[in-house]
Amino acid sequence: MSRCITLKRAAAVLLAGFLFIPLLSVNGLAAAGPDRPGSFRAAAITGNRVMLSWRAVAGAEGYQVHRAESKNGRYTRVRTTSTLTFTDSKLTAGRTYFYKVRAFRAVRGERAHGAFSGVREVTVPRASGSGFFQVPDNHMTRQFNGFYNSRRNSIDVMFFGSSSVDRYWCSPVAFNDYGIAGYALATHSQSMVATRYLIEEALRTQSPRLLVIDIRRFTSAPSAIKPHHFQQGLDRIQHSPLRLRAVEDALRFVEGNPRFNGNHAVYYQPGRLLGTNAPGRGPGPYKCFYSNKRLLFRITNKPVVTNYTNLRRPIDRQTEAYIHVFLNYLDTLDIEVLFTSSPYGGKTARFARLNTVTDVIRSRGYRVLCFNSTGMLRAVGLDLSTDFYNSGHVNINGALKYTDFLARHIKQNYKIPNRRGNARYSDWNQAYNRLRRDARKRWDRKWGTFSGRRKW
Repeated sequence: MSRCITLKRAAAVLLAGFLFIPLLSVNGLAAAGPDRPGSFRAAAITGNRVMLSWRAVAGAEGYQVHRAESKNGRYTRVRTTSTLTFTDSKLTAGRTYFYKVRAFRAVRGERAHGAFSGVREVTVPRASGSGFFQVPDNHMTRQFNGFYNSRRNSIDVMFFGSSSVDRYWCSPVAFNDYGIAGYALATHSQSMVATRYLIEEALRTQSPRLLVIDIRRFTSAPSAIKPHHFQQGLDRIQHSPLRLRAVEDALRFVEGNPRFNGNHAVYYQPGRLLGTNAPGRGPGPYKCFYSNKRLLFRITNKPVVTNYTNLRRPIDRQTEAYIHVFLNYLDTLDIEVLFTSSPYGGKTARFARLNTVTDVIRSRGYRVLCFNSTGMLRAVGLDLSTDFYNSGHVNINGALKYTDFLARHIKQNYKIPNRRGNARYSDWNQAYNRLRRDARKRWDRKWGTFSGRRKW
């Protein structure tokens, strides 16, 4: 009897061993699989296609892309690849697809898979019109149109930054008074990541003597950035690998910002870069100068309040790190650079952070012309009661004073040619004449006389 029990136990142990060995092998391979792919993104592009991209996984030999037609449905492998992108084609317009990706590598002659990424949902749009994305026809679009229509190497000074640039730098007046051919690529709340790539884009067709970069938005932490802070600039860059790099860098900078999750992240994927970026009525009437007459000729209801300070306040670490990345890029250029801090109203904390940004830039040997002090307001001649249309922007009267001060500074400190009288710059004269005509009409209605203001 005892011998029979012993044989039964031995058989059970042997059977368990046979069952356990494959289980151990499978679990061992799973444990040896690569990590989950990060930054997995998906976007619908033209031609009923979906473009997928993800971040490289250390030690991975390849990746498997799986697709389903419902989030919790059956996923089918649609591609095995060693690259970090995949374009899924021949999809059905109007249908929604779900994607996930995982990495793999060889372990003891077998393929070990890692965990799947999160699921990304994409709806393939139905065809409408040309099927291409189009940016809106507004001042910023016409400003970019004017830049792309400019003769190659005809712009001597390039300006970059947020709305504190194209509302402040009155390019037709700077040309008429000082002969400066200075053009701005400015967008609302322009992030410094967008600024960095707009500079690179400008240098593809222009060889400016000077770059003027406003730093108002350099204080923004990644968590404070909204999608349009990138979109308004990057969507207007002409289609090229540079535009793709700009989008990828922008998304890396704001990774973790909930505003860029889901649909917002898809909105900025490479597929969007196939859109039409120069619709509408062509260049703006005043070169790059702001053309919204309702705001240009408006006076704020109450004086702008400034809370200037000499204090410093820390800025976000990632923001400061990218400032150095930005400056490293500028170090590679053989072009003079002037940073500006345009005048506006705000809280003490914001100006304290702006002071910190100024310190960082100056520590790298760059000039910063800061207008946010009582002394500089006096030097420019700005009146907080009459020269602004809101707390963040000057009206045309303030723009003329700011432009005159900055243009004189540029002429005195940089070797900028005088383009007045050059027949190749006749369109600049035309822009000045249009602004002069409109200003005379508006000023007569708004302020009654020209007393104390520009003699057009």
